Amino acid sequence: MTVKVNERVGVLKYEDSICDFLYHMKYMYVGDFVKNEAEQAIQRLSPSMRNKLKYISHTQINATIDLPHKLAPGPSNSDAVRRDVWMEHGAASHTVQFSQTMKLIRGSSWYWGNMSWKDAEKVLMSQLPGTYLVRDSASDRYIFTISYRTKHSVHHTRLAQHGGNFCLGGPNSLVKANSLVSFIENSLQSCCKRRICMLMHPKSDSTGIETLELNHLLRRHELLPSLKYLCRVVIRNCVEKELLASLPLPSNMICYLEDPKYFVPPCLYR
Repeated sequence: MTVKVNERVGVLKYEDSICDFLYHMKYMYVGDFVKNEAEQAIQRLSPSMRNKLKYISHTQINATIDLPHKLAPGPSNSDAVRRDVWMEHGAASHTVQFSQTMKLIRGSSWYWGNMSWKDAEKVLMSQLPGTYLVRDSASDRYIFTISYRTKHSVHHTRLAQHGGNFCLGGPNSLVKANSLVSFIENSLQSCCKRRICMLMHPKSDSTGIETLELNHLLRRHELLPSLKYLCRVVIRNCVEKELLASLPLPSNMICYLEDPKYFVPPCLYR
């Protein structure tokens, strides 16, 4: 949408705000797949926007200060540098906070990582109705998705955020929390005790609704994965992805550790 508007009007009035928004939404809060999509889209923006997005990055603040000659000439150079430095401070703070949150989520046995919807259905179809799991969303507008088993099939609901809270449904949802861990481990699991059900509108021709209780949160260890899989999860939680190749291990083990679907138990593919 931004690209189409930019092509029509030439220069956007609030380029700085849009660039800052794109940086946070496309580079920090989603996975590598969407990040690659965003990088391709940015190449189609105006030169001025591409230049701004180039400097809003995970570099050291001093690196930004050392490049004033690349900013637009004129008396506003110092203001532009201060703005870039402020963005670096803000970006670094958000990056650390988000990184810590994701580390906590990855350590939770109910998080299934970048599992595809097909694999989620393969797992849940062998479970009882009301069983659900949490995985990454394939949409660039959402971070997480909840997949759940109904009486006849498996459905998927993207986990929205309203007012800083994760919730199912709109901003007036009865079930919400300000963090994913709290939402899953406290709010959502308390629905069983409070007898709160989900209302679903089937895609069939019928006009009625169905109710469903999310009564069992499926955890990865319930599928009895191998020791090899468990070791990989522990290593990935302790070692940064960029450092895996430097581990003193055979090349075939390095490839196994670097598998992007390392959270998905191999028993799914038997």
